[in-house]
Amino acid sequence: MPKILLVDEEEHITNLISEELNEAGFRVVTARGDGRLLAEIEVEKPDLVILEMVDSYGLHILQDIRNHFCDLPVVIAAELVATGIGESQVEQAVNGLVSAVSNSLQSSDKITPLGFGIFGS
Repeated sequence: MPKILLVDEEEHITNLISEELNEAGFRVVTARGDGRLLAEIEVEKPDLVILEMVDSYGLHILQDIRNHFCDLPVVIAAELVATGIGESQVEQAVNGLVSAVSNSLQSSDKITPLGFGIFGS
């Protein structure tokens, strides 16, 4: 069972994505994008990282991952803000993320950007 390290700051998004990935047959561990992330990658040894932080800080985190773990695939997910929108829209976006994870694990690409985002009021 492939292990996925999900990096996000929002607990409700982390829970939603983790649940879907678990149902799709992945083992999910979570982390915050803080100074301990590289140590957590070293300990957990994930098969893939999902970076659900696309601001400038998230890009610094991506660079740190690339510098220390150059062969580790990373999926960059757009911010998912799931408030005030329909459940089907959230489900569609998370299913897209699950598909991207599956494809990334089979691909030689080391960075996979996702072009979706859900924003609500």
